[in-house]
Amino acid sequence: SSCKKNFHVSPFNSMDGSYKFNFFLDKNYVFLGIDLYKEDSCIMRTYLKGFSHVLNEKTCIKYCLLKPFDTAINSMPRIIFQAFKLLLQKKLKIYERPNPSSEYTLIDDSKNKDANSHI
Repeated sequence: SSCKKNFHVSPFNSMDGSYKFNFFLDKNYVFLGIDLYKEDSCIMRTYLKGFSHVLNEKTCIKYCLLKPFDTAINSMPRIIFQAFKLLLQKKLKIYERPNPSSEYTLIDDSKNKDANSHI
């Protein structure tokens, strides 16, 4: 399935374009793909794939104990590192984050910017 892009994800992409989704889930395997298209051309291909596991309290605690750094603590530095590579090596343009277009956006600091614009 697909939809028009109306959510700002990356500072390296404008709000133009559409997303195409490719999901495959079964008892043993998970594949989640989201690709960004502009003018009928795929400009960004992303996916997450892996093996399925039963999720319950016991397996969740076991995972947290065995892999404590498989969280945002570990992911965020890698995301920032990749962003700097895109900025410095590829010289990609940075797009300012637009104000959210949906009332369902959870983080909307544009209201705070407007209230604090006199500071």
